[in-house]
Amino acid sequence: MWLRMAAVKGVNVARAKEYLNKAADSAPLDTQALLKTVLTPRQHHRYQHCPPAELQAARRWLAQPGHQMLAITDSRYPRRLATLYCPPPALFVAGDPACLETRQLA
Repeated sequence: MWLRMAAVKGVNVARAKEYLNKAADSAPLDTQALLKTVLTPRQHHRYQHCPPAELQAARRWLAQPGHQMLAITDSRYPRRLATLYCPPPALFVAGDPACLETRQLA
């Protein structure tokens, strides 16, 4: 789910986190309800019709040693980044994700 979500621009991550927090109390997660709650119709279309080549390229990248994806729900996702108004739903990380918690220059 998060790999496709990362391919969609302008995802309302705050709404996604709110939904996921509520859904954490009940199982299983209703992915379709999440998508309808979080995505606009245009975003939902992009999510459903993400080009297979894009997904395959991301999967190949993730298969490399030391490469990983951190969804915003991952405990290793940088706390400061998560507090932004519109943080990315997922980060593609090469190397140690703990480095993302250190002070950095932009």
